[in-house]
Amino acid sequence: MKTLCSLREETTERLNELVHMNLDAAGGFANAAELVDDEPVARAFRDCARQRREMAEALQRVVNRAGDDDHAKGNGHLRACASTWWSRIRGPVRHGDVPALLRGAERRERAIKTRYEDTVRSYAGSAVRGLLLEQLRAVSRTCDRIRALRDARTHSEI
Repeated sequence: MKTLCSLREETTERLNELVHMNLDAAGGFANAAELVDDEPVARAFRDCARQRREMAEALQRVVNRAGDDDHAKGNGHLRACASTWWSRIRGPVRHGDVPALLRGAERRERAIKTRYEDTVRSYAGSAVRGLLLEQLRAVSRTCDRIRALRDARTHSEI
């Protein structure tokens, strides 16, 4: 088994992509939580934002230990992290369309889940596989939670 200090550059690049995606999602969830009037949805989004920041921090620690100094100093993707997640869903929030907001969040979460699944498969023997599996399970739970909120809001409008 590889140690965290011996991760290949390709692995640290993939981990940095996940860091970026998690930070992007954290920003999107936090922004959406501030604007949505539905308190259970806002609370769920705040929880998701906190979780995603923690996930990004955990991955960043691994990258830092592996010696990726460029990202450890905050350069590259992390400094330029724009909230693309948020830009894709802010329209429904402005119009008060909570079900549309939840559908957008669910689509984004499925995309992140797919990226985690691909990463877990690609790095089966890697020292970070355990962390990736743990985070994949967290992303899956978030998908389920958002889907349940979406279904509850969609069915209540019928």
